[in-house]
Amino acid sequence: MADETDETKGTETPKPEATPETPQAPATEPVTPEPTKETAPTPPAPQTPVQGDADAAKAQAEAAHKAAAEATAKAAALELELNRERTARKHGIPDELMGMLRPDSLEADAKALATYVTAKGSTLGTGGLDPTDNDDPMTEGAKLADRLFAKNRYF
Repeated sequence: MADETDETKGTETPKPEATPETPQAPATEPVTPEPTKETAPTPPAPQTPVQGDADAAKAQAEAAHKAAAEATAKAAALELELNRERTARKHGIPDELMGMLRPDSLEADAKALATYVTAKGSTLGTGGLDPTDNDDPMTEGAKLADRLFAKNRYF
């Protein structure tokens, strides 16, 4: 009878409020299921010839040998091209003439081509005055003045 209201006194006893909601519990199972043997794809197994199949084994060995030979040939061609380029740069040969360097005599061909490509002592492109000219301009001026003075001498 304690829960009943006391009407004689005119006051009501407050009722307890409802219990507060508890937060939702976190999910315990993973979002994506774990892969199993049924769901996971099997990795492809490398294909090998059957033990009794000699033709397939021979074909596979020939293909591997052919691939190795092609790789070796490509490496040799790239090495030759690199050696040609290095030798041409060393001797100042332009890119257009690099193909003229033979594989058996790179250095000799480069030296021979370098003499024709870069002519030493050429005044082409020097702009009139040659900076390699070792003559002293003062002495040349004095010689010219003496010649002019000698021709114009009246006494």
